[in-house]
Parts: sequence; C-alpha cells; structure tokens
Amino acid sequence: MRTIKSLINEEVISRASERAIVREENIEDVYYRYPELQKIDEELLALRGSRMLAVFDKNEEPIKAIEVREEELKKAREAFISKNGIDPLFDEEKAFCQECDDTGYIEMANGKNAVCRSCMKSQIEDCFNSSGLKDYSTYKIKNFDRSLFGNKKERSDKLKSMMKLFEEDLEGCPLKLYSDRGGSGKTFLAVVVTKYAILEGKNALYTKAETFLDVNEDEKDDYKLCEMLIVDDYSAEITRKWQIASALNSILEARMASNRPTVIISSSSKEQLVMESDERIAKKIERSNLI
Repeated sequence: MRTIKSLINEEVISRASERAIVREENIEDVYYRYPELQKIDEELLALRGSRMLAVFDKNEEPIKAIEVREEELKKAREAFISKNGIDPLFDEEKAFCQECDDTGYIEMANGKNAVCRSCMKSQIEDCFNSSGLKDYSTYKIKNFDRSLFGNKKERSDKLKSMMKLFEEDLEGCPLKLYSDRGGSGKTFLAVVVTKYAILEGKNALYTKAETFLDVNEDEKDDYKLCEMLIVDDYSAEITRKWQIASALNSILEARMASNRPTVIISSSSKEQLVMESDERIAKKIERSNLI
C-alpha cells in the first residue's frame, strides 16, 4: 500500500533531481548571456583549488596573494551581478514550494507537522484513494457538521475522541467501538477522521467489514501494520462468514498485540455484538472502549 509518507518521500526525491536540473539550466543560461561572469567564477574556482592545494602542502607563501585576488574577484562579481540585474542566487537550488521548502510538510501552530496541502495535493488524493476513501471524495473535513441530527455535543465528543487516537498518542490505544443508530452520520465522521489523520502524515486506513471477505495476505499486512484502522459497517451477522471472521480476528489480534489504534463502527450495541459475534472477535469487542 502506498502511504502518505511513501508518496511524499517519492516526490521529495523527484524534486531534488528537478531542482538540480533547473539549477544547471539557470547557470548555463546566465553564463551564455554573460560570459564575463563565467570567467570570474571559473577563476574563483581555480583560486580555491590552488588555496586548498597550498594548505595541503603546508605552503603558506602563495595563500595571502590568493586571498587578496579572491576578494577582488568577489567584489567584481557582486558589482557585475548588480549592474546587470542578475539574480545573485542564480547558481543555487531553489525550492518549488515556498510553504514547505519541498519537504512535503509544514509546521502547525501547535508545533506538530502536517502534510503541505499547497504542493502535495496529488499525493494526498492518491493516498485517499489507496486508503479506502476512493468513493468518498465529497466527504470533506470542512463540511463536517457537528450539529447534524441535533446532537452537536455528542458528535463533537466522538470526533475529538477519534482524533485523539492519532493526535495525542499512537501507542497504547485500546480497541475502540463506535456504536450508534443507522443514519446517524457515523460513516461521514469515520471518513473525515481518516482523512484528517492522513493530512497529519499518519498511515491511516478506512474499510468496511465486508472487505475482509476477499482479502489477500499483503492487504492483511497493511491492515495489521497501519498506524490507524477504521472498520465501518461491522455487524455480528457478518462474522458468520468464516473468511471475514478469520481475517478480521487475525488483524485485530495483531493490532491489539502491538497497541495500534483500531475503531470498529457498528449500528448494534456493544452487548449485542458481544453476544452474537464470532466468539474470538466477541472477546475482543468485550475488552473495547466505547467512543
């Protein structure tokens, strides 16, 4: 699975190569238009080589003359650049994104890092799609309505509780159960939280319980190892399919053993899920904390 971190890392490496190419092209262009400047830079480079050689040979005699000439050339270079309106940083690499300096991350007011939305839009979208959110492009964080269904405080509390799983401490988080009636906005909240986690640079996955009916070993590993997993539309009935029960149990087993935060979302009560789920999963849900 392509995580937001891996996608950003690929882009950072790609941009480093692009910056180097752009730098070389800028230098070639300036030198073509101003050969006098190229001669100055070439002599400066040669003088620095001569000084290093003299230092290596412990020959102090020519060093003073070299330093004097270097200063003369530096002043001549500055004057030439100023006179001709040349960018004094033409021979340096420049970041494509001024917001994050091409790191892919920006520092928020709370001191934590978040994915740079100015230049990583494509990476964010790719990550959303590979994290189970492909069908939820219209579910946006800015559209989350805390007052939906007239339960603003309850929805706000649930949102905060889920966000704490990745904002405060990814370690030591128990299995969480988010139980509420059908049509109460659980999926919207779950998708929003997953997107929020990704935007903070976390490897978060959203999936529906039915997905485990046909999951391969690589996908199982992704679910086991991601930093945050949200399993939506869980019901006790669905665990009657042994493929789902077996896959989900092994995933929960691994995640609980490594203290990785997991949220199970269901329209059934905890009591009902414990009584009617596959015995192995029921025991885990019994130990879960309600959101």
